[in-house]
Amino acid sequence: MDKKEPLFNKILPHVIIVISLMLITFIMFNFFNPYMQFLDNRFNQIMLIVVSVLNIVQSGILIAKTRKNK
Repeated sequence: MDKKEPLFNKILPHVIIVISLMLITFIMFNFFNPYMQFLDNRFNQIMLIVVSVLNIVQSGILIAKTRKNK
């Protein structure tokens, strides 16, 4: 069981980065082509940007700590 936890901690930040970049991409698509209506509410768009950026920063810190502990 202990061997699975470090693997989970190594994979999770990378998954968060990929999902955050996908959300930012959807926001860009919505900005350039609003008729596709990926996101309808402006407040939701701003909150998604904030969450995505914070997730990328958090994941970067976790990846750096994991590599430093090797």
